[in-house]
Amino acid sequence: MGTSNDCFQTAEKKYKITYDFIKNVMNKYDYPYIVCTKNDMVVDPEYMELYDKDRSAFQFTLSTLKPEYLEGIEAGAPSADRRIEAMRVLSEAGYHVGCRISPWIPEYMDDLEDLVKRLADAGVKHVISELLRISSILNKVMIQECDFDVVEKYKKMGVKMGSGYYRYPLEEKIKHQKELAEMCKKYGMTFATCGDEDPSFHTVKNCCGFDGMKKFDG
Repeated sequence: MGTSNDCFQTAEKKYKITYDFIKNVMNKYDYPYIVCTKNDMVVDPEYMELYDKDRSAFQFTLSTLKPEYLEGIEAGAPSADRRIEAMRVLSEAGYHVGCRISPWIPEYMDDLEDLVKRLADAGVKHVISELLRISSILNKVMIQECDFDVVEKYKKMGVKMGSGYYRYPLEEKIKHQKELAEMCKKYGMTFATCGDEDPSFHTVKNCCGFDGMKKFDG
């Protein structure tokens, strides 16, 4: 729930679509689900009463601690501190919590180890990572809000546009992902990439990290 469109947007406070869906569909049929969000509304008391530790799991998207990125590109979303606190609340309540470090821009997001350490301290069990593929339109926003030209960086690495996007070179991408995997291992978290072609250095069978959770078998 929420990988393409956040299921805990501000409108949820009024319409309760996610609340009703969990209560009247997922809970009724005892079906496992993953909530992926940027919003700490997910730990409001009325929602915490809905979840079940055997079939509810959570992922938060947080790519960096840098306020200029979060306030510019993710304007309106809760701060890094609020998201990490929500992760801690869920972890301490016994839920499986992961973080999606996605989209990741290695040359810009230079606070990676600080982020990974804070995730581990909050009880996060698993990290999923994906490097940014970027369109010309989004690159204009990056330049405007963060004063960082992603496309120019990619072009210097020999990247050409394909299917409307500039993509990080595969070999370099895998190199960065392996470094992040080692960092996660250092801090006691499992790791997987999202959509990369080489899963050999993943430390879980399931990219979402739910190995061993019976309700998620298969």
